[in-house]
Parts: sequence; structure tokens; C-alpha cells
Amino acid sequence: MIASLRAPLFCAFVVSLTLLTLAACDSGGPEEPPIGITGRWTGGLISVDTTGGRQDTLRLPITVLLDDTGFNVTGAGSIHFPSDSVLTFVVVGGLFGDPKVSLSVQYPVPPPGGLSGRLTAGRDSIIGTLTGPGRVNARLNLGLRR
Repeated sequence: MIASLRAPLFCAFVVSLTLLTLAACDSGGPEEPPIGITGRWTGGLISVDTTGGRQDTLRLPITVLLDDTGFNVTGAGSIHFPSDSVLTFVVVGGLFGDPKVSLSVQYPVPPPGGLSGRLTAGRDSIIGTLTGPGRVNARLNLGLRR
């Protein structure tokens, strides 16, 4: 009789152990919501120019307002120069795939120009490098915080 109970008890034990293992694998907590980049960002734009055999570094405050619609990014911003002049720009093409950001911006200063770059977004930061031809022909390091 004991031998006839072993098989059903063993099966019940294996099923119970499997269910406990599956329950332990479930974190039970809510998943992290996806990162969104909509909002106001402030930070710095750092230009390092190494032409002419010397290195000039220029740090400029920047403010950017971004709107991501789940994949596309639009927005506008301004860069503040030491002479109290301000360069405004518009985000004319942007893509966002958590955490990667791709931005193309245009500015109207004669001659008009643009920058583009690949950036990385976190919950409270966006960092990366922008490059562009024309008047701004340098690598610009960008660091933004909410």
C-alpha cells in the first residue's frame, strides 16, 4: 500500500516544486516604465577645436524642449554665448528608441546650418556628440539634464 502511494505523492511533490519555482521567478513588481524624453532639458554644449595646432575649448549653456511621440522627436532650443547672443535652433528630424536618440537640428544664423548626432537617453540625462558641416565644423559634446 505504501508503494502504491509513492508514485502519486512523488508526482504531487514535483508539480508543487515546479509551481513554487515558477512563482519565485516572477518578480511580482511592476515593470519599469519606458523612458520618455518629452520635456525641458538644460545642460552644456562643449566644443573642442584643434585646428591650427592648438586646442580651444568652448562651453556653452543650452536649453532644449523636446517632444517624443513614441518614436519621432521634435523640438526647439537655444544656445547661449558669452557675448549674451543666443542661437536658436529647431529639431527637424529626430528618432527615439529607448535609450538611443538621433537628432538633426537646423539653425537660421547666416549662413544657415545644421547639426546631427546620436545620443543616449537615461531617465534624467541625455548625452552624446553632435557634428555638422559649415559654420559649426566640429564635434560638439552634449550633456543635458531634466
